Amino acid sequence: LGVSLYQAARYDEAIESLKRAAALQPDNAAPHQQLGTVYQVIGRNDEAVAAYERAIALRPLPATYGNLGALYHVRGEYEKAVDAYRAAIKLRPNAPVTYRNLADAYRRLGRERDAIEAYRTAIRLSEQLLEVNARDAQTLASLAVLRSKVGEDAAALARIREAAALAPADVRVMFYAAVIHARAGRNDQAIMELQRAVDNGFSRTQIREEEDFASLSSLPAFKALVVQPSPGGKKP
Repeated sequence: LGVSLYQAARYDEAIESLKRAAALQPDNAAPHQQLGTVYQVIGRNDEAVAAYERAIALRPLPATYGNLGALYHVRGEYEKAVDAYRAAIKLRPNAPVTYRNLADAYRRLGRERDAIEAYRTAIRLSEQLLEVNARDAQTLASLAVLRSKVGEDAAALARIREAAALAPADVRVMFYAAVIHARAGRNDQAIMELQRAVDNGFSRTQIREEEDFASLSSLPAFKALVVQPSPGGKKP
């Protein structure tokens, strides 16, 4: 239930459900790991790290190391991010998202050849997943982003349109669509997709911290989009 609430961008409810799962199974690493993921997405990073540390103490999971890598990445600690992603890959060598994140860290370190190799590995693994389930919208959307990152915009657009047709209400598909448009300089379309995602509950913090939106950061529409509204519903 907690994971489903997280996927639906109902973060407060997800936290409560995952806390209950962790209380019912205190020796299970998975609820702590997923709880850390929710905290991380909404910008409560200290709580995320604490949850990940509890998860690792119980059982090292690839997702835990992968998420720690993402935290290091946001902080600009790219070498630490690379180490965390490699630890995740050692535990689970067939996860496309980890290779994508590793490639992003390599790119920030100026290691372009390593980045392209990691992106290509992520593409290959994503295509293997689609051989099993060709209608997996999130895998299609993630593959679209990978195609964008290796400079294949036409292929990226084709894949993201497939994903949107399969899951028009999926906030992560909207987010990935915005990434593709932003990377190609289609700023109006990127803002439109982000607005749709936010309207459906997607984390403003995650949007604000996404480096692929650097080209949007000076736009008034983007600045207004990532401001967290007050409890009364008005922006401060």
